[in-house]
Amino acid sequence: MLSATIRIDPTQEQAEFWVAQFGAVRFAYNKALHLKLRKYHWLKQYDSIALQLSVINLKHLIISSLRS
Repeated sequence: MLSATIRIDPTQEQAEFWVAQFGAVRFAYNKALHLKLRKYHWLKQYDSIALQLSVINLKHLIISSLRS
């Protein structure tokens, strides 16, 4: 197995961009994880198919709004 070490030397502007980019990615990951781990016990009394369809419809709405 071959390996290589690559050194990058970004400019100050590039370094600031990457710090901000990784911070945003970390925030999005942590937010999604938080939402995934939250428990909504009160939703168990409702129809799971209707709840899933509402999430699917929201996904389609978001995708269509991003395309336009």
